[in-house]
Amino acid sequence: VPIVFDAVDSIAALFRLAQASAPSRGARLMARLDLARTERFERGAAARFDRVLVASLAERDAFWSSDPSRVIALPNGVDLEAFRPRDAAADAGVPPTVIFSGKLSYHANDAAVRRLLDRIMPRVWALRPEARVVLAGKDPTPHVAALASDARVRVTGFVPDLCVELQQATLAACPLVYGVGIQNKVLEAMACGLPVVVSPEVMRPLAASAGQHLDVAGDDEAFAQAIVRLIDDRARRAALGRAARAFVEAQHDWPVLGRRLVEAYEAAVRARSASA
Repeated sequence: VPIVFDAVDSIAALFRLAQASAPSRGARLMARLDLARTERFERGAAARFDRVLVASLAERDAFWSSDPSRVIALPNGVDLEAFRPRDAAADAGVPPTVIFSGKLSYHANDAAVRRLLDRIMPRVWALRPEARVVLAGKDPTPHVAALASDARVRVTGFVPDLCVELQQATLAACPLVYGVGIQNKVLEAMACGLPVVVSPEVMRPLAASAGQHLDVAGDDEAFAQAIVRLIDDRARRAALGRAARAFVEAQHDWPVLGRRLVEAYEAAVRARSASA
């Protein structure tokens, strides 16, 4: 029976980053212990399976194969019906709100939240003290949950409809310290027509253009300035949001990607039949 291994991301690449940059000693130790065996598994995956699917070209390079056709880059998709643009007047009279979404127990998200609240938002608040932050996602760590003691920060926990939280925000921020693959949190925010500011690590696997579909900022000061500029410029927010929605419609629509997934399975069947 032909087998397609849907790897999504290179976990070995994630562990290489996490062993140095994860926010807790336990997460760093786990990455260090699991790295070698994960690298061995991923290096042999293309030989063990008829096809391997990964989310980006950068991930494909991690799954080395003498036959490149066996490793297929298939981007993540987003439900364009569930995640949809908000009413243009939704933020009228509401304090500017920066949202970060994702599973808040995940170590890479924990590290991103720490960066956002400890190093970026103090710079924003120095210029725009009225700004608010929403951390939307289930299973917040004790450290993340404690951030809600600041009246300017809301930690939601699990939410039944993330789109509602995104539609109420002014912009989304994704200042990952480390990470691999395509960030679904970014696709979902873009699908809701939100302007998004990301770190270069987030931008790398996307086919988007910096400054056209989303803003990219490297260090903490640049990230804070990008947030302030979007808070101040309503027209820029609207333009970036429209371009973001158009981008995910063109590049990350599930029905289109679903057809490409079927093609990957058909290719695996043909290859197995030919070898038989």
